[in-house]
Amino acid sequence: MDIGNCALDIGYLFFMMIELDFLPKQVLLDGGMGRELRFRGVEVPGTIWSALALTKAPEVVRQIHVDYIRAGADVITINSYGIIRSDLARENMEDHFAELNRTAGRLAREAREIAGQDAVIAGSLPPLRGSFRPDRVGRIHEIEPLYQEQADLLAPFVDLFICETMSTAGEALAAARAACTTGKPVWVAWTMDESQPGRLRSGETLFDALKQVSELPVSGLMANCCPPAHVVGREISPFSYCKKRINNVELNGLMPNDVTVRTPFVGFVVSL
Repeated sequence: MDIGNCALDIGYLFFMMIELDFLPKQVLLDGGMGRELRFRGVEVPGTIWSALALTKAPEVVRQIHVDYIRAGADVITINSYGIIRSDLARENMEDHFAELNRTAGRLAREAREIAGQDAVIAGSLPPLRGSFRPDRVGRIHEIEPLYQEQADLLAPFVDLFICETMSTAGEALAAARAACTTGKPVWVAWTMDESQPGRLRSGETLFDALKQVSELPVSGLMANCCPPAHVVGREISPFSYCKKRINNVELNGLMPNDVTVRTPFVGFVVSL
């Protein structure tokens, strides 16, 4: 498959289990937004990541979505990963929180229309106090209202939500519980500890993390931003706890070490 100018940002989701009638049994996600923006000459600051492009280069954000759809992505993810109140405050942009979320949603919708192809739009609910920092997550009662605010803003634009790069069980629970109140399908993606296979970056087991969300109507279970070897194998067995079934998993999309290299693969594939 020729993906043109699209790049895979972080070797996105390594495994997945879904139960959604409107998606094919093999699902391809888009690649990352932040790195692709950099490839196209757009500033991506360390504070608010790709969110700055929503005001500085919205047309580029829209075109990246279009390119991913035309490359064959079944799912595109709204550019909301960097829209976090505390981070926006560091750039004197906190007052634009609602506007940025709506802009991110609108650009994804416009891109789907321009591409003229069916694509599912996913709203991203990110870590609120830094990626890969379980020590900064905070308590559920502190972060759940923040997730609720963002989920409510994105809901009119999305077909589903992805709670992504969750490094603790509580973080995932807070994000998923907020997303579920919208009535949209919800996927949860944990990020695993690279030194402890089968454990989240918090040290909690994948099994325990799954138990936290097992009573919620979550329709997708995933892992992202971590090597497949630290997720699959014996550690995939806890997914049976959720009374759902994985028939086959195809692992793809490994991240190149050289950040200047584009990889000819977008997202991941899974068979159910």
